[in-house]
Amino acid sequence: MDKLIRVYKGVKNVLQHNTQILKEATHDEKVALFITEFVRFYNEEKRRGKSDAFWYRIHWSGDVFNEEYARALREAIEACPFVKFWGYTRSLFSVPILAGTKNLRWYISADATNVKESWELYQKYLMDPEVNNIHFCYLGRERPKELKLATCPVDAGKMDLEGGCHKCQLCLKGARIFFPEK
Repeated sequence: MDKLIRVYKGVKNVLQHNTQILKEATHDEKVALFITEFVRFYNEEKRRGKSDAFWYRIHWSGDVFNEEYARALREAIEACPFVKFWGYTRSLFSVPILAGTKNLRWYISADATNVKESWELYQKYLMDPEVNNIHFCYLGRERPKELKLATCPVDAGKMDLEGGCHKCQLCLKGARIFFPEK
């Protein structure tokens, strides 16, 4: 992300602007903004002749910043069953709110600073037969051996970034993922 901001000077301002809009919006306005974006994405992918597997990544920068945001996000995702969603979060408060959302794969993102609480939260949902959309990923230099995680091939340097997610699809399948720091 840091590299994108340095290379493309306008990205940081756009991200800050969009975040500010969401922070100031009411619940209904947030839901409407999300739905507008999700429908735009769906229509664009259809126009480009993409398959019927429309996967939308929630946040390629940033995270859920409060519970109201998480509730609006859930409502909008559920209003768009024609799109499948996935994303990563360090905002652990968002997990109970988004747990059970049928067309969302939500990864708890952990590292050495939050691995204990993240793993405990993940275990809670792993044992819940009503919830199958909460997953786990670990970012760090060393893969915690006790966690039994698959390695992201893009981050491990085994696959090119361009088209890597489309080819690999570990995240879309709900695997537990290890993202090694480069």
